[in-house]
Amino acid sequence: MHSNITKEQAIGLKTLTQRREELSVSVSDKGGEFVVMDRQAHHDLTINHITTTEGVYKHIVPTHRYEGTIRPVSKPTDATYQRQIKRLTDNLEAKCNTCWNEICERRGFSVDVRRFFQSHGTQLPAMYILLKTHKFDINNIHNNNDILQMCKVRPIVSCSGSPSEKLAWLCTQILGALLDHVPSHLQNIFVHLERLKQLPKEDLHGMRFCSADISALYTNLSIEGCISDVMEMAEEHVDFLDLFGLKLVDVHQMLELVLSNSFFTFDKRIYQQLVGLFMDCKPSPICAIISIFIFEKRSTHHTLTPISHHYHMHVVHIWMARVLLLRIWRALRGCLSAWPPGMVMVDWH
Repeated sequence: MHSNITKEQAIGLKTLTQRREELSVSVSDKGGEFVVMDRQAHHDLTINHITTTEGVYKHIVPTHRYEGTIRPVSKPTDATYQRQIKRLTDNLEAKCNTCWNEICERRGFSVDVRRFFQSHGTQLPAMYILLKTHKFDINNIHNNNDILQMCKVRPIVSCSGSPSEKLAWLCTQILGALLDHVPSHLQNIFVHLERLKQLPKEDLHGMRFCSADISALYTNLSIEGCISDVMEMAEEHVDFLDLFGLKLVDVHQMLELVLSNSFFTFDKRIYQQLVGLFMDCKPSPICAIISIFIFEKRSTHHTLTPISHHYHMHVVHIWMARVLLLRIWRALRGCLSAWPPGMVMVDWH
């Protein structure tokens, strides 16, 4: 069969195949480009993110009991870390199963339903990073030090196969219907473009586009605040939710367990995310969207003249008349007392 690639391309692919153990291959955060880089550089970039992002991550040091006190292991080995991971995984499995068994007892669920959502043979969530290739120029990167200094990353904590995955899935199935009651929520960019096309030209005359990006949304949100906002909205729209025989108090209990146990692994070490939500945890997008909607509802709906506004997850897009820009900015500044602690809005355009 005739090849549809050139000789040079074939040699390049063969070289990459031969170096597969040395290279890390992934996709970029946005744009969908392939990112091929040295595996060690990728490892160092991840460690750099974990250790330099102040106040967000904590390394969980292996401990042991000595003379009645809990002390750090002085010289942990790979076997030490493996035992630590197994103990924590078993502990989280037990927590999830105890929570689910309590709910099943209260609601009188069958043995089959109880077994279906129990956790067995799971693993801790694991972190990986995606490079934000749109935020740096690859031509300016010449060595690993340049990578650490210039490359921006998006941390993802994969919760696939984790102890709380089944309960997280159930919470998502129940709470996902709440997004139908967030008028500014857009399912994807195509819906966003269609809504823009539907706006009459005369309504857009003299208007100006402005966007405000919330910096590090997921790690800036308060877990307690998110749960409170979600449950408040769930109570308001409970008649539209399929609870599968559960009560909202049960959903609250599961959501609290899922979001508050924020342990993950990287390079066979355990870390804990001290603030905010895991980006790849199933209920996290719902919690983030609803939390921002509730904030917007409390802060601006009674302050600003009604205008057409839409946001998708962490980006707020506002179409406004030029004459309203200064007044709206002042109004938003006046609402900052209601903004969640530590969260900032950046990149006004």
